[in-house]
This record gives sequence, structure tokens and C-alpha cells, in this order.
Amino acid sequence: MLPTPYQIELTLFGPGYGECAVVHLGNNRWVVVDSCIDSETKQPAALAYFQAIGVDPKEAVRLIIATHWHDDHIRGLSRLLTKCQNARFCCSSALTHKEFLATVLAYEAQPAMATTSGLREIFEIYQELQARPAPARTPIYALPNRTVFSLPAEESGHGRECRVWTLSPSDKQYLKFLDELTLLIPCVKKTKRRVILQGPNHISVITWISIGDIALLLGGDLEETGEEDTGWSVVVASTERPHGKASIFKIPHHGSVTAHHDAVWQQMIVPRPYAILSPYNRGHKKLPSPADIQRIMAYTEHAYSTSSLRTSAARKAARPTAVIKTIRETVGQIRVVQPRTGWIQLRNGGQNQSDKWLVEFSTSACPLDQVH
Repeated sequence: MLPTPYQIELTLFGPGYGECAVVHLGNNRWVVVDSCIDSETKQPAALAYFQAIGVDPKEAVRLIIATHWHDDHIRGLSRLLTKCQNARFCCSSALTHKEFLATVLAYEAQPAMATTSGLREIFEIYQELQARPAPARTPIYALPNRTVFSLPAEESGHGRECRVWTLSPSDKQYLKFLDELTLLIPCVKKTKRRVILQGPNHISVITWISIGDIALLLGGDLEETGEEDTGWSVVVASTERPHGKASIFKIPHHGSVTAHHDAVWQQMIVPRPYAILSPYNRGHKKLPSPADIQRIMAYTEHAYSTSSLRTSAARKAARPTAVIKTIRETVGQIRVVQPRTGWIQLRNGGQNQSDKWLVEFSTSACPLDQVH
């Protein structure tokens, strides 16, 4: 159902690998942060959602933010950008820095490249931007405490001014990214190494959205480093960041303790906020862990995940021993398909109940304490 012009909405999508957040500022003005692929439609999750509720993304989406270039946050982003012709594109300057683009082009030029889909997405985003007229072809660079989009009160539908801020990456974070970049450049007559995820994630963009006195904090994947000029420490310590405290927190890095900072909860977020996350359901280390969940729920009972981590184990446990033996003797093994894309939606009560939030979630989603 389409939100009313005076309703604020945040919907987070996540299939267990990847995430995408869409925000309705008011009056059919939308912001999209990151992208993942909807498991059923095979479209970017934001496009599938807009189609389902009758929103024309070409007219309605005004800003698209890429928090960082890791595969699980960027899949389908080039397709999304192509459909959203009125949207400006915002990213860390690292994503368009000439050294980074040179690396992308070097990999793209070699058919046998051993890389993930993230580099190809960046290459296609760059091509789409180059085809646009000025000033839309130039990305808006995410910098600490920078306003990257504003919607005047008289155009918002609910009479509140809307502003979208980026709070990171810091200068030191950007320099660390460039240091890591040198490890990815292919060498002549050398075996090409697979482009791997670099961590901690120094360049992830944190997004702060203020709508009147309401604030949303979208944590991207920024991790804490323990250094005063990187990670969450530099964000919390800033005297120039927006005032106020967020009532909704998109928890960074799938709830991992590596992205936790006590001061974020104490200084940037209201007590007992609505906290949402997308899990990471690949590999041996799944996130959030039981310890992560316990830590988060010590701050709030209003915590939700876009999907559960129980599905694969439950199915395996439900198979009789004879069935498992037959599988091994015939097909060898069953590959687990991508989990269904789940979603969590928070909408407020509009002008009369702007501080009241209705939480709805898909059958794939669940309260955080039920993830395991």
C-alpha cells in the first residue's frame, strides 16, 4: 500500500545476502540506500517494491546512495539508477576516484577476470552517469556532516523540512582505502587474484535523515576500529554532525560486534529505539550471532531482522536419515537456494501521530530474538 503524502516510511529489504533501504520523506519523494536483488522477481528490491505499490521511480526517487562497493550492498544498483532518471547519485569519493576507476577498467578489460559482481556494477554505474547531462553526471560525494539532499517544508506534504546527511567517510578512512586499493591492481604476467572484501570497512557511508524533529540513522557497514579518526569513534566525537537523536537505527554490518560502539547508542539514538538489520547468511560465520543479538536487545526490545538464520538448519534436520543417504548416493548434495527476500517496514502515523510507528514485516522477517 502506498504511503500517504504526509507519512514517513523506512522499509529495509534483505535476503540473507545483501540489503536495500527505501525511505519515503513525504509527498512521494523517495531516497534509496544500497541495492540487493529480490529473490522472486530477480529485480533490484527497490524497483520490485515500487512496482508493487504503484510508484514511478523515474519521477519519485530523488536520491540514491551507495554506502560502499561490497557485493552485498550494490547488486542491481546500476539497473536501479537507470530507472531513476531524476535521482542524483551519492557515494564516497573513493567510488569515483581515478585510481579506483582505473582498477575497475583494468579488470573489466580482461575476460578472464577473477572478481565479484561489485566491480561490474560500479563500471555500469559509471557508464550510466557519463550518459547523463550535467550536473547529474557528477556524483554527490559523501563527506563527514554533509547535506546531500534537502526537501523544503512546503514541498514535503507534512510541513516538515527534510534533510539527508552523510556522516562518513573521514579523511583518514579514505586514505586507508587508497592503501588497500593498491593490493587489487592486476600485475602484468601475474596470476590474477580474486578481489576480496577489505576490512575493516573504512569507506562505508553513514546516512542521517532528519524530517523535522524525527531522525533516522542508517549505519551502512561502517566498522569500529578503536582509532579516534576512523570508524564510529570519529562520527560520535564530531561536533559538526546533526543535532538530535534518531528514533530508528539501521544497525551496521549485519549486527556484528565489529561495528558496535556504546557511544552511538548513548549519544546518537533515543532510548529503546526501533532497531532493524539484515542478516548475513553465507559461509560458516553467520551474522548476527547469538551474542550480537543479546547485546543489541540490551538496548531495545524493538529490534527486527529481515530474515531468519534458522531455515537451512531446520530443513536439514527435518530430513530423515534414509533421505539424506539417497541424496548422497544419487545427486551428491543439494545446493541451498537463495533465501526469500524479507522486509521490515516502519511507517509513522502522519501529521497527527508523527512519533508513533507501525511495524510490519514479511513472513521471512522476524523479531531479532527469533533469528536463531
